[in-house]
Amino acid sequence: MDSPSKDPPVAPFILFGVVMALASLPFLSALPSFQVHSEMTDLLAGDQRSLSSFKDANSQLANTIGSQSAVVLVSIQSEDVFSPKTISQIVKITTALTASSNITHNFSLASPRINPSFKIDSTLSTLALHSRLSANNLALIGHGDFNGTRSSLGNLVHAAAIVGPALIRDTHQLKSAELSVVQKTLIRARVLSQQAQLAGAALSLAHHATNEWSRFEEYNIKPFIPLTQWIKTVLNREANAPALALGDIRQKIKMEIAAVKQIEKTYDRPIFRFDFTSIFPKPITQLSPDEINDIRKWTTQFPFFRNLIVDGQGRNAMIFAFAQKGPTNRVAKAAFCRDINERLQPFRDAGHDIRVLSFPHGEVETMEYLEQDLKRFAPAMFGIVFIVLLITFRGSLRLVLFVMTLQIAGIALTLGLAPSMDSHVSPFTAPLFPLLAGIHLTLLIHMGTALQTALRSGHSGDNALSAMLGQIFQPSGYAALTTCVGLFSLTFSEVRPTAEFGRLGAAGISLLFALTFGPGIVLLKLLGGLQPLPQRKIDHTTQWLESLPMRLAGKQTIIFAATTITLVVIIVGLQKIRTDIRIVEFLNPQSNTRLSLESLDQSYGGINFAKLEIDTGKKGGVRSGEFFGLVNHLHEFTSKQSGVSMTYSLGGLIKASDEIIQRDLPRLAALTPASLRASIMLDQFDQPEVRKDLPLLDSLYNRTRQKGWFVLRTQDLPSREYITMLKAVETEAKQAAPEGWKISMQGPIQAIQKADRQIVESQKGSALFTTILIALVLAVLWRSAPLALLAFTANIIPVGLVVAVQGLADVPLNSITIMVAAIAFGVAVDDTIHFITHWQLERKRGAGTREAVLRTLRVKATPIISTTVILMAVMGVFSLASFPPVVAFGWLSAIGYLTALTSALILIPAALCWRK
Repeated sequence: MDSPSKDPPVAPFILFGVVMALASLPFLSALPSFQVHSEMTDLLAGDQRSLSSFKDANSQLANTIGSQSAVVLVSIQSEDVFSPKTISQIVKITTALTASSNITHNFSLASPRINPSFKIDSTLSTLALHSRLSANNLALIGHGDFNGTRSSLGNLVHAAAIVGPALIRDTHQLKSAELSVVQKTLIRARVLSQQAQLAGAALSLAHHATNEWSRFEEYNIKPFIPLTQWIKTVLNREANAPALALGDIRQKIKMEIAAVKQIEKTYDRPIFRFDFTSIFPKPITQLSPDEINDIRKWTTQFPFFRNLIVDGQGRNAMIFAFAQKGPTNRVAKAAFCRDINERLQPFRDAGHDIRVLSFPHGEVETMEYLEQDLKRFAPAMFGIVFIVLLITFRGSLRLVLFVMTLQIAGIALTLGLAPSMDSHVSPFTAPLFPLLAGIHLTLLIHMGTALQTALRSGHSGDNALSAMLGQIFQPSGYAALTTCVGLFSLTFSEVRPTAEFGRLGAAGISLLFALTFGPGIVLLKLLGGLQPLPQRKIDHTTQWLESLPMRLAGKQTIIFAATTITLVVIIVGLQKIRTDIRIVEFLNPQSNTRLSLESLDQSYGGINFAKLEIDTGKKGGVRSGEFFGLVNHLHEFTSKQSGVSMTYSLGGLIKASDEIIQRDLPRLAALTPASLRASIMLDQFDQPEVRKDLPLLDSLYNRTRQKGWFVLRTQDLPSREYITMLKAVETEAKQAAPEGWKISMQGPIQAIQKADRQIVESQKGSALFTTILIALVLAVLWRSAPLALLAFTANIIPVGLVVAVQGLADVPLNSITIMVAAIAFGVAVDDTIHFITHWQLERKRGAGTREAVLRTLRVKATPIISTTVILMAVMGVFSLASFPPVVAFGWLSAIGYLTALTSALILIPAALCWRK
């Protein structure tokens, strides 16, 4: 038996325990502040596609309804959503939803304001026409004094009819020689009078004609003088003459449009109005089958209805319910979702297939699943811990009580640590706490078994505690350090949940180590019972564990062959590793949110939206023909791309709206050019009431009309296929765009590539940091590079095997599974540290190489097996989780710990036996 003086004294640990107990009070006081956040930004932290869509949707709602608004999507499935029965149910569901004072707006097949239409205010249009004709001197075109002309001409004709014959007769009579002078004088006077009458009538007509010609010039020729100037300009030989003429014409048109807008402003109503009515012109029960079929055909083909409020087959209909004020905290979110669900439940009870999707529903459901997981985790963990402790400590209730007490204290401290560090705990970082509890438990088991070993060696009281500390304090410290290194390496990740996991985990391990060797020592002393124990007989299990490494030590070929096969498997598996971060893969396969997302993806043409930005470089650029030509070309190009279900753009909206104008106002469509109709429609789209009914507008162009967006809707494609498709569209747009325009889809592409790069770089960075630092720690601990290399190799192979299994099992790298390698390596190397450290101790006591291995197996086999079983059990508990990445994290880690156990108790003992 070694002298107690060689082991650490107990007093400093007792003092540290008291100080540590006092220092722990702030963490315990922060425990009530602990909470798990389930906001969408937390749930989507790793899914850049969905996170981008979420932020875009939020900004649209803020622009159209309000910054605190929320939208609820309600999908109803039916054989025919246009049947009177289904439409009636949609009306009832909408009525039930809008009965809530918070639901202020809805959008569905049954909405009274959904069918776009164009109308003209005939009274105001007539008034505006007369006003502009007068302003341009066109009101009197064709006007004249027709009554005056008729009167003057009538007077002349009348005079000619009355005076003419007499004038002719008198003129002829003057030629007679028989007339006297007096007679001739009288006749001449009469002729002069008659001529004067005719001349007066003729002069009156001439004067009137002169006036009418002046009026004709003023009203009919003068207004068209500018047009003659434009014609002359066009006929000019200068190269830019036609362009100048057309520019003048455009300027004149703009002036007239501005004047008409001023008239609309004066009368506070538009002449040309974009309005919304019901899809059904009369109650659906009064519609004929042909009328319903026409409505079905138009609705399922209209690009801004298809796959938004109804799918292309007419089997699924969507109700958009907009809440003026969305819930802002967990209680309010739960109440909001409960209210929506209660309003929909009667329809579900009636047999209707209804899916609900909203951000609050996803957040609340995630928290509910997490709470269910915790309810399953707690009894499972307690049962595992209690059974393993009883087996490990051979029924020592004091040690079981000691471990359980420190476990409870450790859990409380780590939970209080989170708010103290201002850590943002999400459902995907919450598994850290049972993991910390499991790691803490392994440390406590090593302490308990070391204490029992000291008691069986004849020590008692403080001497037993001192002997225990001499055996495990240093290796436990290094083991905790390597675990901290593995966790701390995750803090370098750019994926927020992963970095948070690592930061909080490293701090938690440090805190638990201090708790164990501070207050833990005090608790052991207070519990008492530190009396010598009888020596334990070597059982069959121990004999088998001793003999197996010895037998394998002489069969190096088998070990090398097994190692080679393992390396081949690792290489093959690593080639199959993929990064694919999608929100549906984070959710429980049976969760309503995931089922709704999958239904939306399958029935409505996809859940992913990507935006190609087109910057024309000038305000109003999206009005140009070049812009519309480009987006029309992109519509045609993307229609041939695999995975693209729908495309949306300002050009597509204008085209669809123009079809409505031709339907509603065929005469206006025939009399006005397409460019003018497009300009009128753009002005209508800027009306607040129109933007409220068409929230998609903010995704199509900005308010200055300099930038437009070409929006692609796709199904939930794997990242690689998705990026390939986006790059193809971006390349085509750059080639087709006018010179000087900026085309970019870098937002979504970079987001996804960044997410994938973050995952890969995090895996590489954490693995490199962990391996280098742990190798250095081991070399310092044992002061032996060969031993450090042996431990490093023995543990890197199991971890590599875990990563390979991940690839072979097609488990994607995401913000949860990337932590497996670093954590598994940091935790698995703990057993190696305890084994080799004790082996060195036995060697210092004079044991030979093989004898030191046997003695180490007798002392360390049980705690190593127990700790591995506990860690595997904890990871096995994760299989009860509702989130697939957490489940994968659990079973992958369990495989890592199992292979690390094999390495610690078989490979390392065999390798140590080969040492001379």
